[in-house]
Amino acid sequence: MPEKTLTRLALPLVFSFTFRFLFILVDLIYVAEIKDEVPFGVAAIGLFIPIQTLFIAIWVGISAGFTATLSQAFGQRDQARVASLKAAMVKINISLVPILLGLAALIYLTTPYRGLEAELQRDFLTYSLILVISMPFSGFLSLYPDSIVKAHHDTISTMKAGLFSTLTNVTLNTVFVFVFHWGIAGIAVATVISRYAGLSYAAIRTRKLEKARLAGAWDDGATDWDHGPRHWNRRPLNDILVLAIPGSLAFLLVFCEELILTSLLTVLPDSEVYLAAYAVFSRLVALAVMPVVATAVAVLPYVARHTMARRHDLVRRELRTSLLHTAMLVGLIAIPLGWIFPAPLANFLVPGASKAAGENVVLYLTLVPLAALATQPFLQLRPVFEALRRPAVGVRVVLMKSLGLGIPAILTGYFAAPAFGFDPLIGILVGTTLGQGLTSLLTVLIVRRLLATSAKDSPAVTNVADNR
Repeated sequence: MPEKTLTRLALPLVFSFTFRFLFILVDLIYVAEIKDEVPFGVAAIGLFIPIQTLFIAIWVGISAGFTATLSQAFGQRDQARVASLKAAMVKINISLVPILLGLAALIYLTTPYRGLEAELQRDFLTYSLILVISMPFSGFLSLYPDSIVKAHHDTISTMKAGLFSTLTNVTLNTVFVFVFHWGIAGIAVATVISRYAGLSYAAIRTRKLEKARLAGAWDDGATDWDHGPRHWNRRPLNDILVLAIPGSLAFLLVFCEELILTSLLTVLPDSEVYLAAYAVFSRLVALAVMPVVATAVAVLPYVARHTMARRHDLVRRELRTSLLHTAMLVGLIAIPLGWIFPAPLANFLVPGASKAAGENVVLYLTLVPLAALATQPFLQLRPVFEALRRPAVGVRVVLMKSLGLGIPAILTGYFAAPAFGFDPLIGILVGTTLGQGLTSLLTVLIVRRLLATSAKDSPAVTNVADNR
């Protein structure tokens, strides 16, 4: 039977990730419908972006660690190992409760000292506290069934869970905003409740998949730790965290970038408009790169499997093809957003923007396609480092992206742009886009070199093997 192409493997994940991101984007669309004279609600979401990225960092890391170790245990057909990993995951979920409640307390205590407008402070605290306090009981609770479903390679169910969450969120937002008139609090509550739709579906699928798995002949005795993968040890919790921490690093550094950026914007005149504009720009870029993020999830197992089978020519060909396909998808999403409909989007999503700061919102949105395409190769090829068992190289690239380019670009753009007659946010967006482009170019060059080196170390097999 012919091997599935990388694009075909990634397609269900593309739909899944896009639906799940629409679940986030819905909040921005509905809060824009709360017609204030100044877009405090949208600005509040802009201030929340670093916290959202922190959640993503935790989610991605833990999900990667649990899914990977669970998949290995499935491959070993070791039920004792599976049970111990599940128990460790329960402990992780429980430990997140006090951590996130502490984060909520920190937000509540420090926000009054950020110098925000009273209305912006009110909306930010309302939105952020509801989401942060609920996160361990809704968002991170779904890590358990979601990871098990992915370990079973059931990406279709992952897609459906994202769809159910998004549709539920749209329905509840409509009711809470336009019927009950709860404002931004209703939007946050709708987000919390909607997470349970995807969680419920994933839990049902987990039960069915695990029931089918346990019906087979599995070893239910003690794990033979000495003959398992080298990184296994007698503490499954450590095994999960060893993989989770590197997986979270890139997003933790992005959190630092966004925290610096939003903090700089809060001290500007008309800060609420700048924050609202950044929220819209950031979310639209994220929507455009969802096909890239989804494809990157499929890149790691695909490259790892085929390079181990010495099919390096196939890997290079599929990576080039998938880069082209995802670039087309990025353009299909980003070009209408940034180059065809920027003015209507700016008027709708940043309501009541003052002329002084709001006149550049359309200009910000014209950078969306460039920013999305600039970051595409980095996002899509970064998992190749782990697939080739060179995670240290990947860590160095990520550190260079944020510490060497990202944060300096933010600071340089912020302080230098006014000297050239531009506002600080334009300087930030142009600088970070250039930095992302340089990071992507470097990533492409390093990946090409590593694949060439790997091919020399592992002579290619026959074409028969490539077509199995």
